Amino acid sequence: MPATKILNISKSDTFEEVFGLFQSAEAQEVILIIPKGSKLAKQEAHFTVFKKEADNSGKVISIMTEDPKAESLARLC
Repeated sequence: MPATKILNISKSDTFEEVFGLFQSAEAQEVILIIPKGSKLAKQEAHFTVFKKEADNSGKVISIMTEDPKAESLARLC
């Protein structure tokens, strides 16, 4: 199992698409790179679900972004 997986998210990627990639990632740490204005950063619930899945699967989730809203929500993870 690789130690780290990086997921480059596009602005138009839906939560379902990104969450599926996160779930299937065979890595201990998953880094989400979220662009400014991403659909993913529109709802706090998305980040809560990522946190819950990370806790349940034993993964570590890291988020890199320049989007102030996504940065704020990333603190939930």
